[in-house]
Amino acid sequence: QAIQAGHMVICPILNFIYLHVWIFHALAARPQAVRTDLFYDVSKKPKKSNIYLGILSAVENKARRDDVRKAWLAESRLSFDAEFIVGRAPISDDSNTHAQGNLARGDVLERERELASEEQIHGDIMRLPCLDVYAELPAKTLGLFGHAVERGYDFIVKVDDDQQFFPATALNFFKDRDPQIPLYAGNYLWKAPSYENQLGADGKFTPYFGGPCYALSLTLAKKVAKQMLAQASAYEAYGSSSEDVDMGKWVSLSGMNVQFLTVRLSSDMHAGSSFIQTSYNRQPYQWPRFSLGNAYFSYWNARALAMLHGHSFESENSPEDEILRHFSQHANDEASEAQLTLFAKYGASPEACLRCPYLAESQFAPWQLIMETMSAETQAVVQDLHPVTSDLQFAAVHIRCDPYIMEHHSDYGLLRHRFVADRLPATLKRVVIVGQGHAFDMESICGKSVMDLKEYLEERKHGVEVRSSMTKSEDWLFLASAPLLFCSLSMFCASAAFGNPNQIFVPVNAHGCIRNSMPSQNNIQWEQMDFLPGQKLKQQSWESAKLYLRASSCSESFCVSA
Repeated sequence: QAIQAGHMVICPILNFIYLHVWIFHALAARPQAVRTDLFYDVSKKPKKSNIYLGILSAVENKARRDDVRKAWLAESRLSFDAEFIVGRAPISDDSNTHAQGNLARGDVLERERELASEEQIHGDIMRLPCLDVYAELPAKTLGLFGHAVERGYDFIVKVDDDQQFFPATALNFFKDRDPQIPLYAGNYLWKAPSYENQLGADGKFTPYFGGPCYALSLTLAKKVAKQMLAQASAYEAYGSSSEDVDMGKWVSLSGMNVQFLTVRLSSDMHAGSSFIQTSYNRQPYQWPRFSLGNAYFSYWNARALAMLHGHSFESENSPEDEILRHFSQHANDEASEAQLTLFAKYGASPEACLRCPYLAESQFAPWQLIMETMSAETQAVVQDLHPVTSDLQFAAVHIRCDPYIMEHHSDYGLLRHRFVADRLPATLKRVVIVGQGHAFDMESICGKSVMDLKEYLEERKHGVEVRSSMTKSEDWLFLASAPLLFCSLSMFCASAAFGNPNQIFVPVNAHGCIRNSMPSQNNIQWEQMDFLPGQKLKQQSWESAKLYLRASSCSESFCVSA
């Protein structure tokens, strides 16, 4: 009985030992598994800042992460909590989704071991349970913002791992801001669609900040990534695989009164020659679905990039605007040494803008290196379409003011009357104010502003008439052939200015829709000017707006100084 009892005790022990030896050999027979204790519980990491920087990366992007660590991560972590957001590789290539017990391939396990070692060394990787594939970026982005909301950060920045982040700019931007005010900020705000893939499954366009870098305040991120997570997760019903387009839709669906602010938080990582080499996609140019002014600068920027890379320019489609159809769809320009040298310097600037959507808003866009070519070819188009035979002397003054800019724009607006009055020759008696219908609506602050400008100039003995019944093409040609031209903050008028060989004054402002870093042409004077932004104009009474328009300087709190 004792032996039998002993046998009953020993056998389970032997079975237990045998089972574990078998498991050990089974594991040893396949590639070594990854230790799961190497990734820290990030919820236990102490917060050092109220600003979170999530750097979207992928399992296989170690080289990019190392570049970021060398370039700017250490500096950023002095002021921000920053970490790489990494998903996972597919556990199997097996398309049989019902297969059970699939094990990761050896190469997947190897990458996981390398990633675990990388995290152990640097302590800057946050894992999310989603695939590192493009189609999963919206889900990964929701995970990033949800994680940061859970940890209670006031402001949350998403940046790609191929970007050069500007910590000083970001720190200054977020300083003294209230995280309870819904804020959506980023490098470039797409205000109108240019391509079909910007619409989403619902076929509608929603303004959004381009994908490389954007930020949300806590209250907006909480709404998007937590309170409306179920709706946001169903992005395939209205959005697409483009996480930046989807973020614009999520912000819109939030129903909050969101503040949209453009701030240059990052640029492409590689500057200098490597930046230039990787920033040009040698594909036939596709005309965007922009209005005339924006499309004009997009076209000339593409021409400049082709020339500066030593390639010919080819257009794949025709522009929608009838005037732009007269521009060369094929060109073979040759860059000078000076242009190539300046282009290299542009690429090294943190403000470099080779591919941003609204190119006149950048002081460092390549089109500014070919302004002589722009003027010559645009003037030839104007001469073909609208030959000037009259020698009448007058000044054309362009006005851009309408409900759209008052609702959506802080980079368009009204200039003080003295921008025109101080530059008008005393002997010139005729002034023509040019604009579209809304600018002359006397029931609106726009129409009242135009009529006040008319009165202001008439008080100074200038005869003034209003031109408001023409098409946009007719207005553009009229501006492009005026003996003296004063532009508003408008890319429409700035594009016409390049077609005009006469005296031209174009206002520029670091916060306006037109910014310039190059010297003035012989006939185009880039004038630094303050202005009253459209969105702030909407908030003003007519009396306060009139006070600014007739002022000698920008002394009001609501104007943007030069």
